[in-house]
Amino acid sequence: MSISVIIPTLNEAEEIAHLLKDVQERSSGLVSEIIVADGGSRDNTPELAREAGAEVIKCTRLGRAAQMNEGAGTASGDILYFLHADTIPPDNFDRLIKNAAADGAGSGCFQLRFSSSHPALRFFGWCTRFKSTLLRFGDQSLFVKHELFLKTGGFDEDLIVMEDQEMVRA
Repeated sequence: MSISVIIPTLNEAEEIAHLLKDVQERSSGLVSEIIVADGGSRDNTPELAREAGAEVIKCTRLGRAAQMNEGAGTASGDILYFLHADTIPPDNFDRLIKNAAADGAGSGCFQLRFSSSHPALRFFGWCTRFKSTLLRFGDQSLFVKHELFLKTGGFDEDLIVMEDQEMVRA
């Protein structure tokens, strides 16, 4: 099973290089590609992402949902793993994802962990230890089998925020 990491970005120059380094260092070598789906950054996010080894696509539609859908449309992996630029994947995330999929999980997520130490963000991260769909967000780095993603129709591009909540419900 191959894993495609998809990261939507818009002016994430301060975060993207750190995240891509984290993805590479925390991976156990099962990631087949990293796709940065850029929504028209006016800073050097795309250049930094390319320098760090990611494939960068310039999205034709704006909005995080559209960017993640476009990234998924170019992805070749059996499993899609969606990360936000300000999050941190757990150690061996790819092995954990592969094991979950092998055990029958069509999708899942990890406990929320931000790169910021802001108290409100730390609180939200703590809340995600509870198994409730009300507390599932894209910042938790959602993964889904590619085939299942296509069956759900992808992220709802009509939603400006909470597109991840809708995907979790689907």
